[in-house]
Amino acid sequence: MRQSLILIFFFLPLFIPAQHLREVEGVLVFNNQQVFSGRLEICPDLNLIARLSENGRQVVPLHTVHRLYFFDAEENLNRRFSVVASRHARTANLCEIVVDGAIQILRKKLPRTSGADNRYHYRYILNFQSQEYDIWQFRTALYPVLLKQHGLILKDYIRMQHLSPNDPGDIIRIVQFVNALEYLPDNQAAFVENKLNYR
Repeated sequence: MRQSLILIFFFLPLFIPAQHLREVEGVLVFNNQQVFSGRLEICPDLNLIARLSENGRQVVPLHTVHRLYFFDAEENLNRRFSVVASRHARTANLCEIVVDGAIQILRKKLPRTSGADNRYHYRYILNFQSQEYDIWQFRTALYPVLLKQHGLILKDYIRMQHLSPNDPGDIIRIVQFVNALEYLPDNQAAFVENKLNYR
């Protein structure tokens, strides 16, 4: 059984259409803190990463990877991916990091999606205190906790920016603000709160 799995992993990239595989210069950070920098072949839709060398292709077991970084020349973006264990199966998913910090926002492309407007072709996941939440759970699961932690400063920011804790785009902005607050010393957080109150 194990030998057949190894063969599948070795030959799998040969059967994936070329348009799904992307060759990039990137960095892999493994769970054991080792780092690989060089040519990679990736397919985030299929949770596939392969190291390329003069000797050929070596498929990387996803469960051994912590992070993946590469520059996307087509989009002119630095892309960051994290490996997240699946809740329903003994598998791992390659998820793009949208927001990093005390609260992470990750996104995973949904299967069989295409089209110009790709905002709706992803599942957005919130990672907070080692718990995963769907972005639609923010209002009921995370928002009350954040209001207890940050109180008036968060309420004032949401009110002044006309944000809604039900809108996915606004949730991203709220999370970015909360993550920024985590890095402020108490005296600076109080200063920000006073500024918000006097506008």
